[in-house]
Amino acid sequence: MAILGRIRARGILLIVVVGLAMLAFIIGDFLNSGATFFHSMNSNVASVNGKKVDAMKYQAAIEQLTDVYKIEYGRNDVNEDMMAQIRTQVWESTISEMLLEEEADKLGLTVTDAELSDHIIGNNVHPIIMQRRAFADQSGRFNKQVLINFLSNLEQAGDNDQMAQAKSYYMFWENMVRTDLLQSKYLALLSKAVVANSLEAKAAYDARLTSNDVEYVLYPYYQLADSTFSVADSEIKERYKKQLKSYAQEPYRSVAYVRYEKQPSQADFQETEKFINNLKAEFDTTSNVAELVTYNSDVPYLGTNYSETTIPADLKDFAFNGKVGDVTPVTLVGDIYRTARIMQTGIMSPDSVKLAHIYLAQVDSVRADSIMTAVNKGADWGELAKQYSADTQSAANNGELGWFEENSLDGEIGEQAFTLPEKQMFLFNNGQGLQIIRIQERTPLRQKVKVAILERKVAPSSRTIADTYNEAKKLAAASKTTEQFNEEAQKAGKSVLPAVNVVQGSEKVGNLRQSRPVVRWAFQAKEGDVSDVFECDDVIVVATLVKASDEDHRSLDDVKDELRTEIIRDKKADKMIAEINGKSVEQVAQMLNAEIDTVENVNAASYYFGGAGMEPAVIGKASTLKQDETSAPVKGEKGVYVLHDIAQHENAVAPFDAKTEINQINMRTMYALPQQAIETLKQKAEIEDKRLKLY
Repeated sequence: MAILGRIRARGILLIVVVGLAMLAFIIGDFLNSGATFFHSMNSNVASVNGKKVDAMKYQAAIEQLTDVYKIEYGRNDVNEDMMAQIRTQVWESTISEMLLEEEADKLGLTVTDAELSDHIIGNNVHPIIMQRRAFADQSGRFNKQVLINFLSNLEQAGDNDQMAQAKSYYMFWENMVRTDLLQSKYLALLSKAVVANSLEAKAAYDARLTSNDVEYVLYPYYQLADSTFSVADSEIKERYKKQLKSYAQEPYRSVAYVRYEKQPSQADFQETEKFINNLKAEFDTTSNVAELVTYNSDVPYLGTNYSETTIPADLKDFAFNGKVGDVTPVTLVGDIYRTARIMQTGIMSPDSVKLAHIYLAQVDSVRADSIMTAVNKGADWGELAKQYSADTQSAANNGELGWFEENSLDGEIGEQAFTLPEKQMFLFNNGQGLQIIRIQERTPLRQKVKVAILERKVAPSSRTIADTYNEAKKLAAASKTTEQFNEEAQKAGKSVLPAVNVVQGSEKVGNLRQSRPVVRWAFQAKEGDVSDVFECDDVIVVATLVKASDEDHRSLDDVKDELRTEIIRDKKADKMIAEINGKSVEQVAQMLNAEIDTVENVNAASYYFGGAGMEPAVIGKASTLKQDETSAPVKGEKGVYVLHDIAQHENAVAPFDAKTEINQINMRTMYALPQQAIETLKQKAEIEDKRLKLY
């Protein structure tokens, strides 16, 4: 009973404690069980008309395109510039594909599996597939059998990294074909609604029928001083309201930054010179130059034959006037310490050779010998290639493979191709078949040398970079506001560089490479904030956020000066028109002490008005003048014009054909339609960019 009494006495406290414990349990359980809910809210990288773009799928698309770039360009990695291009391409294609699919769904447009198959391995292989190097034979031309073998290998092979990359590569291009087919259907349907009519055709035709020669005088805006015109704030506001749509913008940031170059110090130069000098004695005498150079030089030794035009300029005299075994002293060329050794002289070889081949799918030495014997006895090489070569693409072109530069062919093929004479043949077994390679032509023989080059570029050491980093860190630590940032930069003798209109999708700030982290910081900072230190490729950066704008339109303050200039120009035009109205070209020229200029062959189809450039209003008026007619003053881009027609010409054009004219207009429309259609969809779509969360 005593315990029960104590519980009753502390009842209110226990209720509170138990309640808090239960609340913590409930919240904890909710957060755990609802982790997927919160994760889904935070894992979207974009939203297009309410449809989310999953961050993981988006990142997978970036990785997929990265694999494609590696295969297409024969690379094992991609640099940051290429990576920036990949991210931009994935963003643009993701938005475009989502908008296209949305429109296609509304219209009931689809691409069937049968259609897709026909455009990949059927009778209508799509150009996207035909242009892929992975599906080309040894001649570099598309070969359907190579594609079929590629797909067959994908089905039969295991799930290793290489096969995964190959599958990703193929799926990317398959999706590209599907998207292009869908877009073609959409545009074909859209083009039926965007067609020229007979009135447009007749107007376009009539615009080319006649041309006018006109003389004119220009009353330029700059002749009236801006200071003589006043503009009220109410006028600026009124015009701003009328033109508001033209000031649409993305949210942006304007930053200023200081850059510190990662440059080598004097100690770094001394260290690199010491490194080369320590190797010099061994380099001068070693019999294994290739190993020494490959392990210690920035440029490996590949046994390259240098001509007078390909060898480094500072080594030309040494290489072509020296003897085998000669070695240069260590020299500094720019920021490179270099020494060179002549390995071989008296080489005579062409710069390029033109090769052809007959490819035997089986390693059949007997047949290869028979073919070579027949060619040597006068048989037609091209006919034999067509008859026996398994490479049907090159066989159709007499086995031609094209021109190859020296050092572009490695190993046995390169060695024989550039040492054997024209029309000579040799065999090459690639393990899968036997090639008879023939040297069709070659450029004239040139004198060349083999030179081993041991060189090291002076790079900033870790100590030098640390010193530079600390210098930048001092600026960041001493600056709490933009004003302090500018003051501290001036004290340090550093220039403050501007970068305006940085948007969320910007890959870099100003001309700073690998500066995407600065973009992310700018969109998380407040105006006046100063960043910590960023490493952007070969420079170290400290930035300050000068301005942040999340408005959908440029503000009145941002465009006030532009609007004032526009209004003053309009007031100038009104004043000028009043001054010269009713006057002839000669009278206006005399009044302004100006010259009378002439423009010939002006019609409604003209883009430029002589030396005055793009003046659409003036061109429109000039093309409608009658013989000897003088125009009223015309407000143009550069000033006010008065025109006088001095001659009219009948142009030599074919008789009017409405069908032909309509087709020409429609063709011009179709040329621009793909880009215009997607851009229009983007303008009307609600697109939310959340990429800053991802990278």
